[in-house]
Amino acid sequence: MTLNVSPRPKEIETEHQNLMRGIGKKIKSLRYEKKKSYIEMARLVNVSRNNYNLIELGKIYFKFSTLLKILDYHEISVSDFFKDISN
Repeated sequence: MTLNVSPRPKEIETEHQNLMRGIGKKIKSLRYEKKKSYIEMARLVNVSRNNYNLIELGKIYFKFSTLLKILDYHEISVSDFFKDISN
């Protein structure tokens, strides 16, 4: 019997940690503004609860398409999202 297990997400490289934490914080603050749980958001953008949580913590790389789904939900453009995120 084989288990269908998703591959473990790649951990953030040292030189990207601050950027990914900034992105995660911004995603989390958008979620708080909408009063949504991370579990609800994970369902909306079609990622696992664990991965959504790790995205908000800035602990994993994730697909650009996932970011686009999050931004679409929050009705924010990519340029506006990155405006105040520093590396």
